[in-house]
Amino acid sequence: MTSISATWKLLAVLIVLCALAALGCGAQDPQAPGVEKPRAEEAPKAPEKPKVRAQRDIEQGTQKPQEGPQDAVQTPQERPQKERPAGVLVVSVVDGDTFDISPAVRGMDRVRMIGVDTPEVYGGTEPCGPEASEYTTRHLEGRRVTLGVGEDPKDPYGRLLAWVWLDGQMFNKMLVLAGLAEAVSYPPNTRYDQKLAQAEALASTPACADASQSASASQTASATASPSANRPEGSRGGDSRLHNGVDDVNCSDLSGPVTVDARDEDNLDADGDGTGCE
Repeated sequence: MTSISATWKLLAVLIVLCALAALGCGAQDPQAPGVEKPRAEEAPKAPEKPKVRAQRDIEQGTQKPQEGPQDAVQTPQERPQKERPAGVLVVSVVDGDTFDISPAVRGMDRVRMIGVDTPEVYGGTEPCGPEASEYTTRHLEGRRVTLGVGEDPKDPYGRLLAWVWLDGQMFNKMLVLAGLAEAVSYPPNTRYDQKLAQAEALASTPACADASQSASASQTASATASPSANRPEGSRGGDSRLHNGVDDVNCSDLSGPVTVDARDEDNLDADGDGTGCE
C-alpha cells in the first residue's frame, strides 16, 4: 500500500508540472524594467513626387500654389486670343478718297485711301467728283472701319495711307467697282493693285460719267463746226481770209460790202457802222 500511494503522488506531481509547462509556452517573455523591446523594422516609404507633394500642401493650406514650367503652358482653349483691332470711327469725309478718323493712328487723323484716285471737288470740280464724295459719305461717315496701313504709312501731306475695310469688304475696291475712282498704283503700297485693276475692268459706268461724256461731245462738235456758221451775215460765202485773226484782206479783194465784227481785224469798216467796203 505504501508503494502504490507513492506512485500516485509521483504521477500527480508530473501532471502538475506538465500543466505548468504548457501554460508557460504561451506566456510572453518577461521584459526587464527600463529595456525596450526592439520593434520590427518598417520598410522605407517611397519619396513623394514634387508635384504630388505640392498639391497636398496646397490642399492642406500650407503652401501657395506655384506655377511650374509645365503648368505655365496653356492649352489652345485657355490661351487668350490675340486682340483684334477695334477699328476707328470715320468722323467726316473730305472727298471721295479722303476722310478724318478718331482716334488718330500713328499720330495721324486724316486717311488717304491707297490704290485709288477719285475726281476732285476742290480747286475745280471734276466730273463725278461730287458723286464720289457723296458715295463715300453715305457709306463711311459715322461708321467704324478697319484700316490696313501701307508699307509707306504717310504721304507728303501728312495723311495716313491705308486700305479700308467696311463690314469685311475693301472700300477702295467698292469705289472702283462703282466707277467713281480709278485704280492707281502708289509704290511701295502695291499689295492689292491687282485686285483693284480687276475691279476697274468690271466697273460700271455711273450716270455722272455719261453726262460728262455727252457734254464733252457737244463741246467738241461746237468747236469743230464750220466757221461760216458764226460769221456775220454779209460775210457768208465771202473770202476765206475774213475773220481768221489776221489783217490780210483789202476791199479790193472783195466783191462788195461785208459785215464786220467789233474787232474789224482787216480794217474794212472806215466809218464804224459795222459794214466794211461800202
